[in-house]
Amino acid sequence: MRKLLIILNSFLINCANSQIDSLADIFINPKPIWSHVAIDNSAIGYKGRTGMDYYLTLAERKLLIQDSFLYIVYNNHFEDLSGCFIEKIELRTGKVIWNNGFDLRNSTKREYTNHFFINSKNQLELLDFRYSFDTVDIFFPNWDSGKLSIRKYDIYSGMEVYKYHSPINDTDYPTFKASFNTYSYLNQNIKHGYDCYTNYINRNIPQFGIAKTRLDTLGKKIDIDGSYDIIGKYKNNNQYEEIPFLLNENFDTIVRMIHTYKTKPYITGDSMELSLYFLDSQLKLLKNTEISNTISKLREFQILTLKNNYIGILGTEYFTDNSYPREHILVVNSKGELSEEIIYPKRTNSNFGTCIGILKLKNEPGVLILNRNARKLDSLNLIFFKSDGKGNLSLVSELNMRDYYNLAIEGYLAEMEDGNILLAGLFRQLNLSVSQFPKTERFITSVWDLKSITSSNKQIKLSTSIAIYPNPASDYISIQGLENENYQVYIFDESGNLVINKEVNSSFSKISLNQKNNSLYFVEILNTKNQSVYIGKLVKLNP
Repeated sequence: MRKLLIILNSFLINCANSQIDSLADIFINPKPIWSHVAIDNSAIGYKGRTGMDYYLTLAERKLLIQDSFLYIVYNNHFEDLSGCFIEKIELRTGKVIWNNGFDLRNSTKREYTNHFFINSKNQLELLDFRYSFDTVDIFFPNWDSGKLSIRKYDIYSGMEVYKYHSPINDTDYPTFKASFNTYSYLNQNIKHGYDCYTNYINRNIPQFGIAKTRLDTLGKKIDIDGSYDIIGKYKNNNQYEEIPFLLNENFDTIVRMIHTYKTKPYITGDSMELSLYFLDSQLKLLKNTEISNTISKLREFQILTLKNNYIGILGTEYFTDNSYPREHILVVNSKGELSEEIIYPKRTNSNFGTCIGILKLKNEPGVLILNRNARKLDSLNLIFFKSDGKGNLSLVSELNMRDYYNLAIEGYLAEMEDGNILLAGLFRQLNLSVSQFPKTERFITSVWDLKSITSSNKQIKLSTSIAIYPNPASDYISIQGLENENYQVYIFDESGNLVINKEVNSSFSKISLNQKNNSLYFVEILNTKNQSVYIGKLVKLNP
């Protein structure tokens, strides 16, 4: 028994000592529970732990958590989709259990992972697209269609136990739309093999379609199992975006988003259609909703995936005076209803950076928002805001980093069962020129105690502490929850013009709204360190 305790203590000490990977030790304050690097190009002659360079994206833009383990699949998008890398990580300590993958750099074939999951045989199953062309044009690579490829890995050993490719030249095996933006989805169907949901577009109408093809266990076509067509409201052949995605992992709700313009994009006052279509696994319409009528002047968007059956949309509003664009965060529930709209004040974007990730926390009214801050090269950091469910923001934490590191692209956020937060993304040194970026790129996965990123390390008030009332207001507003220091209050109108700038404190926090028009205003409160502690909306109405 004593010997067992000694071995157990030794194991725990080793785990504790290995929680922070030295290559991932870029966080100064606060520190993560553990952090790990999969890809690092910063050391001279160091080609990454994958054995390959430039794994820039997560397959399916997701992190797979099951039975206290994290499974990560990285797609290599730098060298023409030439393979993938897989890691299994223990969630408690960050210890790598195994890694594996396939390398197609020296092959004429190209392949990338479209969907991955744990199947009933305890195998990590990868449903891949093998591109239809088996030749490489190094100047103009154009891989836009593919056949089904299946790879399976034992989850205990990491060994590849199965590999199969549908024949390229056999028309009984359908060719699917496959591109960098993933126009098709593959899914396992235990009744017959696999399903493929393929999207098609007619830009002249514009028409958006999706079809379901049933496949056998080798990817051979059984039948077309339904389709659904959507016609855009504005039919002027202008550019638009449409993004199909899944509301959950079960493939029982597919969401189509369409985005069409009446005239050219980014023109103030233009009409726009932003609609969501919810389809079941048989492509029957469950419901659809147009969000355009509930938002203001949004001109472009991207999906920032949310959990718990919520959809996150990051939009941008442009202005004709070349001032800061204004960001909108739209939180949409599973019914297609807009549950929260967060609007950043136009002229204060430099105070809190750019949104690169949002997460719908369990049992929370609002969302956790991750911003990349680049105000000054000597103070690069990540900033977490929380919303209150009504569109108001407050700064809750800053993650300070060393050596000018910051997130290069979107951060992937997930909430674990124990409430901790998982953050993954490509980090790089942003003080360098664009040509030097790849030399410092590191794909880092880290786990954070939720309390460490929702209670400020800079003693800044929590989101529930500061409030403006009444709201809507008529003659004046009061600010409650201020500490014993001075604050600067900035109030902007809808066009971003500063209409009120006033210093307040805990004993004097009343601001007159006389002579102000009935309208929507934006409020930002800064502390003595010039840090945003509150960002919210204010409505002025006549009494």
